[in-house]
Formats: sequence, structure tokens, C-alpha cells
Amino acid sequence: MTRGSGSDANPLDGCRIYVGIELRDGRVAWLDARVNQPIAQQPLPAVSSAIVRSGRISGCETARRAVAALSGLAVHRSADEAAQISATDLLRTLEAQGHVDPASERCILTAIGALRSALIDAHVTALAEATVERKKLTIR
Repeated sequence: MTRGSGSDANPLDGCRIYVGIELRDGRVAWLDARVNQPIAQQPLPAVSSAIVRSGRISGCETARRAVAALSGLAVHRSADEAAQISATDLLRTLEAQGHVDPASERCILTAIGALRSALIDAHVTALAEATVERKKLTIR
């Protein structure tokens, strides 16, 4: 089991997306994604794509929808497959659920950037924890 975390920010609207992942046997076993603050503790309100700052939720609607969809796209995939998830894949998933404001598509790129950052962190963590046994590299 290896964990990694990463984040990315959209300077245009101030959203910062955090992603935490856990890899087991080279596959994404768990993913937690958040926009600025935890979103899992409160249902997503129906809002426009304007910035929302109410209680524990902040960030634009597209960013909040992107982090909610990210788990479904990445969990149970290999780390390599998860790294190949593109902004187009995430955009298609969001468009299947409803309209995506073209002005806020940068938030989709931010979610992908945070995911890739978490995958890189997990990879570096695994390398740091690696041990050499019988001339064979073993990753825990």
C-alpha cells in the first residue's frame, strides 16, 4: 500500500483541488478529492458556475463536479491507466451529467493536474520505501 497526495490550482477563479490516493498492488484503491475544503460533508448545492463560498464548500460548480467524477474514473485502474485519464475523459463524464460552462473548463484541467500530482507523489513514496532484496527491487 502506498499513498500519495497532490494539488493544483486555477488562478482564474481561485479554486484549489486536493487529491489523495492509495495504491494497492499497483491499482488505485482509494481516492479522495476536495475543492478548497471538504465537500463530502455537505451535499452540493445547485448553483451557477460563479464562485461559491458557503460553509465548508468553496469553488466553482465545475470544480466540485470534476472532483466528484474523478473517483469513478480512477478507482480500480492501474496507476498507469489513472495517469492517462485526460481532461477530455473528465469533460465527457461531466457533459453526460449536464451542461459544462466552457468558461470553467480550466477547472477540469486543475482536477487532472491534482490527480497526476498525487500519482507522482505515490510513485516517489514507493521508490523511497523500496528495498533491495536478492538483487531485486521490491516495492511495498
